[in-house]
Amino acid sequence: NTKPNQAVMVRLRNFQQSAEMANASTEQVSETGESLCMHFCRHCSKTEITHPGVKLMKCAKCRDTYYCSRECQSADWLRHKKTCKKPSKKDNFKSSTSTGTQATIMAFLRNNFFAVTKELVRVMRETNLPKRELLVEIDFYKKRGQESSPAHRDEFKVAATKNYLEGSRPDEPDWFHKGTNVYENNIKMILMGLRDHYSRMTTDHVLCFSRRADGHSGVYRVNLFSRTTKRALLSDEAVEAFGREDEDTLAQIYDAGMVSLVSPFV
Repeated sequence: NTKPNQAVMVRLRNFQQSAEMANASTEQVSETGESLCMHFCRHCSKTEITHPGVKLMKCAKCRDTYYCSRECQSADWLRHKKTCKKPSKKDNFKSSTSTGTQATIMAFLRNNFFAVTKELVRVMRETNLPKRELLVEIDFYKKRGQESSPAHRDEFKVAATKNYLEGSRPDEPDWFHKGTNVYENNIKMILMGLRDHYSRMTTDHVLCFSRRADGHSGVYRVNLFSRTTKRALLSDEAVEAFGREDEDTLAQIYDAGMVSLVSPFV
């Protein structure tokens, strides 16, 4: 009975270590070549890693949205003003919790990188949809009576984003207390975030839908970069090359040594 608990603790430590790296400042990330980039321009999606010389700035009012220039901030204002507000103490706590969750999601994607990429390829082939039309569902919530959460068992799901947005939402997870008086508000808030992030997807992003350990849910656009090439590991180009077993293309994207690990997963 002790071995599963030890395995869970090891994985938790791995998540924590990756989260600590992801929470490092942008300057530290650039100097060390670390590949976990947390922030990007909301309008054009530039990051300080992929575009040397870019310096991201926070929105002065909400302190939670980043832009690379005043021009991008102005161009995005009609959309951003719908949610932009001065944060309260409660909002500041939620924001810090959200950042930790995003770091944990990125740690999960890195720890399960080949499995996630393989499943993205499988679903793309099965549905004939491009990667930007898919999302990765990750659940860190441990239900009563369970030893660990699905995420700590390396479980995840890839599905078409439209199945979360349209009609009866056939892929909707049981995270929102369906049948209670809070269900409609929960769904309204999560769909608002999902539509917003979906509308701003780029070829480098992967869309993630996650439930935190405290039971709250969130939507994230994630960039996962190579430590050495600074290329996006889950870009359309990288995922499609993985599906073709195109080692020449992958060698230009992946870290050294990663290409040799592709064959067992394809």
